Amino acid sequence: LAVRRRLLEPGEARRWVRRLLDAAALPPVADLPWETLRAFIGRDKKAAAGTVGWVLPRAGGVDTGVAVADEEAREAWRAVCARAVDGRLADLF
Repeated sequence: LAVRRRLLEPGEARRWVRRLLDAAALPPVADLPWETLRAFIGRDKKAAAGTVGWVLPRAGGVDTGVAVADEEAREAWRAVCARAVDGRLADLF
């Protein structure tokens, strides 16, 4: 989403992904269908009145409270899944 919205260049996005992978054991994306992910997003602590204020990385920090339509998030998730080799986030870039 951050690259699509031009908040980050692809190279910086790669660095963010690496930091995330170093910090947390994330499941293979192939094991997480959109419907399951969307259910978790809806329970996020930032959710209010059915919407979530997303936190997106940008050059020099993060943007908080970013409005992201469900369809935009779904399309971004599809793109992630399509790019991940063997379902691994490490293979995105």
